[in-house]
Amino acid sequence: MNQSQQPAYSPVVGGPRPSGKKWLWIILIVVILGAGGYFIWHYLKGQGKETSNNNLRTYTDSTFNFSVKFPSAADVITKEAANFIVAFPLPDNKSFLEQITVSRDTQTLDETITLAKKGLPSGSTIDKSSDVTVGGKQAVKWLIKSEGSTDHEDIMVFVVNNSLLYEINSNTLDSNFDSLVASFQFTQ
Repeated sequence: MNQSQQPAYSPVVGGPRPSGKKWLWIILIVVILGAGGYFIWHYLKGQGKETSNNNLRTYTDSTFNFSVKFPSAADVITKEAANFIVAFPLPDNKSFLEQITVSRDTQTLDETITLAKKGLPSGSTIDKSSDVTVGGKQAVKWLIKSEGSTDHEDIMVFVVNNSLLYEINSNTLDSNFDSLVASFQFTQ
């Protein structure tokens, strides 16, 4: 055989090689799809989602932009009519444990307080009023008594954010109410 003959197969020198760009594009697409899926899940999770954490659950409302922690034993009841209401009743309690009412309101906190005082039931008085902070906003907390009663019958906290009035109230002043108010956060 003549040594000057070329072999039947010879690799092409300088021809196309598998590119690292192909793997870079695959990794980039996977990252984009993963991040997109996370953001869709996070931002479109909807109104009234709950998450659990030991003895507390978190209620998050994406329509009215707030979240709050409440006892795991409590139920969640929502109702929307003229106002949005979310209540957290305990299974053995015939009345609510805590309740949050959200109203569309263009008034200041002071104007809201003036109107709320006028709306107190006959015979009810504000036994104690204090300035508090709720979700990083100035708020007012009332302890309300009915005539002839030695105990407080209602606790109300008023806070205004983005033209919405949030009224947090309870029929018992206890650590559950204080924890709920302390955990209240605005999400926008």
